[in-house]
Amino acid sequence: MTFTHINESVLEFYKELPFNYRDSIEEHALSVMRKTRWAGTAYEMISPMLKSRANILEVGCGAGWLSNRIAYHNRCNVTGIDFNPVAIERARMVSEYIGSKVNFEVADLFEYEMKPADLIISLGVLHHTGNFKGALEKICQSTDGSIFIGLYHKYGRKPFLDEFANIESEVAKFKRYCELDTRFNDKTHLLSWFRDQVLHPHETQHTMEEVNEILKDNNMKVIWSSIEGDEKLCEDVGRKKLLNNEYWPGFFTFLARKI
Repeated sequence: MTFTHINESVLEFYKELPFNYRDSIEEHALSVMRKTRWAGTAYEMISPMLKSRANILEVGCGAGWLSNRIAYHNRCNVTGIDFNPVAIERARMVSEYIGSKVNFEVADLFEYEMKPADLIISLGVLHHTGNFKGALEKICQSTDGSIFIGLYHKYGRKPFLDEFANIESEVAKFKRYCELDTRFNDKTHLLSWFRDQVLHPHETQHTMEEVNEILKDNNMKVIWSSIEGDEKLCEDVGRKKLLNNEYWPGFFTFLARKI
């Protein structure tokens, strides 16, 4: 694989501790097998597409939580790719443990030859590539179906970044993060989220306006987005959330399909 300087630094960062990584294979497997409702979450938007035998590709699958979950609960044909061999090793172990039969591959998005898929998913990945536009175009050009993408928002992300830019030590940053994000009991899992959200060596932020232009040029149309109305107001929402000690990383998702 050929990597840019940015990709190399991102890869080394995630090899140390992949995102959404749990302390043990058993804990990881249990979180996949556990039935939790997606109603009221962004995942609810893709539920109708997760039919038996549907072909699903997850780009930047990390340790494989979502790919394994979709295959285990919906019996879809799932492929998950990630350029981090440490993450893919864990994903394969969990798949074997639960019998999900996901095809996990170590691959770079820009070099990977994508096969036709009913749905391509990429959550929290493209803004770390160093070439967001090229990455989104590659995904758009690789499907005749739909794409489900998650990104950091240009305005919504700013309050979170400002919050941690004003904290000097990593220990203090972690303490503040723990005050905001109270979802985890597994310290390894918590640490993997903290590193991803706060310490990551490279990220970019985007808007739906920017996304819509790229989609238009690639014959795709948004059918749902978590962003509504004036995008600049996302910054005010973020600041209010943080003032109330609520976790708000400034992330948005959208679902689009071929026209």
